[in-house]
Amino acid sequence: MLPGHHKFRCLLLLIGIMLKGIHPMRLARALCAHDQYDPKINAIVTAANLNLLQLDYDFQIVDEGSVSHSATGFLKQMESLAKTFFLESELQLITNAGGYAVVECAELLGHFLSDRGAPELPITAVRGANVLPRLEELYAEGVPLVDEHTGRSILDFSEPLLSAHVQLGAGPIAAALAEGSRIIIGQCYDSAAPFLAAAVHAYGWPWNQYDALANAATAANLARLANSLNSLDDKSGLLSMLPPVFELAADGAATILPLLHQEFNKTGLLESLHASVSGATTLSNADIRTDITDIDLQTEAYGSLSIRGVLGEAPQQDWTLTAIFADGFCATALFAITDVKALQRAEGVKASLNSLFQAAGFAGQDIRTECLQPLEDCSVIYLRISCKSFLKEPVLLFIQEIANYAVRNESQEFYLLDAPLQVRRTTRSCQVYMDPDVVDVSIDTRTAREWY
Repeated sequence: MLPGHHKFRCLLLLIGIMLKGIHPMRLARALCAHDQYDPKINAIVTAANLNLLQLDYDFQIVDEGSVSHSATGFLKQMESLAKTFFLESELQLITNAGGYAVVECAELLGHFLSDRGAPELPITAVRGANVLPRLEELYAEGVPLVDEHTGRSILDFSEPLLSAHVQLGAGPIAAALAEGSRIIIGQCYDSAAPFLAAAVHAYGWPWNQYDALANAATAANLARLANSLNSLDDKSGLLSMLPPVFELAADGAATILPLLHQEFNKTGLLESLHASVSGATTLSNADIRTDITDIDLQTEAYGSLSIRGVLGEAPQQDWTLTAIFADGFCATALFAITDVKALQRAEGVKASLNSLFQAAGFAGQDIRTECLQPLEDCSVIYLRISCKSFLKEPVLLFIQEIANYAVRNESQEFYLLDAPLQVRRTTRSCQVYMDPDVVDVSIDTRTAREWY
């Protein structure tokens, strides 16, 4: 029998050997169009042998203050991923595609997967981020709902409150992964939560292993910024380039991989990262604060970039609640134009709208035009015309006039895209820090058949 301290040293040595033998996990994060699927995402999943895919959807608040329920493009994306997803048993997917209808999205996905021969695939719905129905209750219980910038309670603002969502930390997602979930659908979570949850689950990191968590959080933030630089193409609604793939090792080392001949703008990524904290030196996420004072992206073999120089610090104990208030209305029209004279006529619509608004008593509305020249097709120009107002009536008038103008000028050289036009709310947001213990989080994991 070995003495106790020798047993402990042998155990540590065994753990070290095991960690060195663990293959680094691969993670990717993609920005998705709300109503479309992007074949580039399937390409990166196939090429990268991913462990985690994070799909980010943006949900718009429309006229009545309602928010689109679930992303219609999510099931289309799953259709394209189905074969790869079923064959790659280690692939896990985390998404906010459910919007404000997480259970509905899980049910639709359960039906979809059951019909395609995967009724036993585990799906998790993570609920509780939406605290709008509970605000009065929380306030009565003494929970401070104070806007970080004004010091006022968010219940005291005069503008209509449209939504109040807490950005959940990585804990609930890690718990779902521990239950064996393959697809996790959330409402609202911290930007870095999926990457952190996946790493904690895969490697068993404690929540105070700050430097390793900081590397994972930096990777998640760089992935978000890379997608912003990549952006959605105005014409197709799809990403113009492949999202980057990150490799995360058991010791916390993080690397950006240049798969499929990708090239990364190292300087642009670092500048965007520093700009995202407005000149500060710390990235703040729900589960970790990251000092990026000395961050560097060091070029390694085959053009990969390793993340160096970041330091982790204990996080603030509170989660962030984002409250969104209505502050006006807007609408945007997009014209495709293949003739220069037609472009001149279309640009004249701004003067026509100003005259129309003045005659209707709505002078001084914010009307803007912008020409967009696609790089891949020099024969087409896109003209974007937008209207913003504190009142709904001028925006409705704008939509009516744009529709009439399109009918009057309809030709092969000039046509309106994305019709019918829709009035949307313009919003402003404020932030409140909230104790996670007062957030009622539900982690519901079932098989696809059970959801269906």
